[in-house]
Amino acid sequence: MTSGFRQTIFTLFAVFYIVSLPFLIILSLGYDFDLQEKNLDNTLNVKVETTPRGATIPFQSREFTTPTEFRTGDGISFTMEITHPDFLTDKFTIAGKEDVNSIARISKMRLLPSQPEYTQNPSDDTKLVSILSPNYILVEQQLSRSESVYAIQSIGIGGFQGQPQVIVNNFNRDIEVGWWVELYDNIYWNRQNGYVLYQVPGSSWQVLDLYTYPQEFVSIVRLNNRQLLSMDTSGALWTLDLETDQIAFVDSGYSGLSFTEIPDAIWLWKGSNVLREDRTSFNPNDFPRSSSLFYNFDKNFDVEPIFNGFSAQAVYFGMAFKMDNKLYYLPDANNQSRMMVAGDVKFFGAYENVVFWLNSDNKLFAYNLNRNTVQSLGQLEIQESDLQDIRLVYNFEWSRLFIYTESKVYSLWYDGEFQNQAIVGYYPVTWVDNLQCLSELVSNNQFCIEPDSLSVYRNNNVAF
Repeated sequence: MTSGFRQTIFTLFAVFYIVSLPFLIILSLGYDFDLQEKNLDNTLNVKVETTPRGATIPFQSREFTTPTEFRTGDGISFTMEITHPDFLTDKFTIAGKEDVNSIARISKMRLLPSQPEYTQNPSDDTKLVSILSPNYILVEQQLSRSESVYAIQSIGIGGFQGQPQVIVNNFNRDIEVGWWVELYDNIYWNRQNGYVLYQVPGSSWQVLDLYTYPQEFVSIVRLNNRQLLSMDTSGALWTLDLETDQIAFVDSGYSGLSFTEIPDAIWLWKGSNVLREDRTSFNPNDFPRSSSLFYNFDKNFDVEPIFNGFSAQAVYFGMAFKMDNKLYYLPDANNQSRMMVAGDVKFFGAYENVVFWLNSDNKLFAYNLNRNTVQSLGQLEIQESDLQDIRLVYNFEWSRLFIYTESKVYSLWYDGEFQNQAIVGYYPVTWVDNLQCLSELVSNNQFCIEPDSLSVYRNNNVAF
């Protein structure tokens, strides 16, 4: 190849690069060319990635298959459905603003399997009562036509493991199907039935019947493997000793009691004060202390205390507190600069820098603490009977918010890291119906039970 020929090739390449570069930049910024009008048009760009791949999206007489990316004109609004065989359909309303480039980016979306991966049945004489944790199910074993006992059945990713362990000092009353609150270290509390179920370290399972005490307890937290701290309907605090079944008075005048695993702390609401105690160093004989004060609300504090209306969760560089129907954020850097996130909150959950809540109209919302923005996540079509207790749990691997009731699981995709202003409508989908489910995913597995079967829903497809 002669030097002249090489020079010609280089010159042509340089000219092509110089001419095409502005067009490439314009396209990367989201514009389209209108050759007839000889101008640039704003666009709405939609990008969708799903696990598994191969989901279909019908749009304007075309059908796109994920992973996919397509464009349309600005100011366009449409409902987008993402469908895949053997998975539930997710739906969004997408709308681009006029005269600006808009982006809707749906990434890392794990689709919801419509059927369980497998179902396992217990023995004929065993009925599944409640799912306690990723490790245990409460079961009832029929010994004869007139006699039965309750036991603990171990479970794992593969289903049932080993034989049930009969509970010592068995329940005196029938157990209704319902949730148990995990107090950690194999201690569980059933508010509805008034039982505390616990395992003596390295030994048997035992049960404590709270109805044998004159107090009615509305909140309980674990101090250690032996002691619990509880609050009754009068606002009094008591310690419960699991070894002796004895209770001891601690203090009075409280409106709320809660706990967090990270940080490992006990939170209390008394008057206009929020108190914090490290769980491992809590001493009921030296409480409250001046160092317990975490935050003092000023004289304008207008929350009316109601029992069981207080809960705490750690969030991005701070704490979130639900007090009655109000939700507050207190940043670590300056917890005196409190912020009321919402004034109509029935249930809430949090993940990193996003707080989720359900209001009295059963509408879902998300508040991003970094961007100081609120986004509506749609309407939850839920029956009144399912509103007694709801848990909002966000799973990062699935990029989904899960809404758990005692008999249903709802879910919707949501990305708290990217500001999807072009997604203007979210539609929670009913994933699991008429089953009692564990209120978390375990290694991409959703465990659910009914009296005669354990069902495991799973999406273990390889993500992007």
